[in-house]
This record gives sequence, C-alpha cells and structure tokens, in this order.
Amino acid sequence: MILLNTSFHMHVSVERDFLDWVRHRYAAALERHGGMGYPTLARMLVKPDEDTVSYCFQMTAESEQAAAMWHDSDDATALRGELTRRFGELIVHFTTYMEILPLA
Repeated sequence: MILLNTSFHMHVSVERDFLDWVRHRYAAALERHGGMGYPTLARMLVKPDEDTVSYCFQMTAESEQAAAMWHDSDDATALRGELTRRFGELIVHFTTYMEILPLA
C-alpha cells in the first residue's frame, strides 16, 4: 500500500482560500479520478514562523503505479497549475510517495 502525501506551506493570508480550494477543487477532482482511498487533510502543528501555516493532504493507493496515475494525470497536473496561478509564491508544495509497512 502506498501513501501519497502532498505538503503545502503557505502565507497565512491565503489559508482560508487554500482550504476552500483543497476541499472543493482538489478533493473533488480526486474523487472523480477514482482509484485512491482515504483522503485526509491535516494541519501541521509546527509553524516555521508566525506568518506561515502548513497542511498535508494524504491518500492511499494500492501501488506506486496507481499513485503515479493520479499524480501524473491531466487533472492533477491542471490542479497544480491552478494552484500556482491562484496563489503564486504564497504557497509552496511537494509530494512524497511512501510505502505503508506492517507493524509486525
């Protein structure tokens, strides 16, 4: 099982608009795409400085290939472009693929 994590770090001035965007645009596109499970949005409690806030959007996939199908899809690529056009340098983001391991 693969965990696909995208971390977003932003200026506090765009936080409310970002949350609206991720809930209504990003999550909706993910649902339309299918093949991914357990979408989760989390706010990081550690702040690099007073003017920034960070969030992670995580979802699972059965394989790295399935995760890449979403990440490299036209919808996901368009959303990343939209994010850049809408927020510019006020948001930076990166995506990490992680393998979920059994505890035993």
